[in-house]
Amino acid sequence: MAGGGVLGYVAGEMMTDDPVVQRWLGPAAKAADLWLSIVLGVFVLALGWWLARTAARQGGEPGHA
Repeated sequence: MAGGGVLGYVAGEMMTDDPVVQRWLGPAAKAADLWLSIVLGVFVLALGWWLARTAARQGGEPGHA
């Protein structure tokens, strides 16, 4: 699950480093860089935790339907 949080953080970094996103956000791109990365990291971490918990309740493995 922690790996998912890191991937979410890196995805946020990649999105805010994209020239198209930087043009779209304008001066707010610098401020959005850190908070967007953190928000995506926490979101992916929470999603992984929730999916693992749901799968454990149903007696299956996460990611296997």
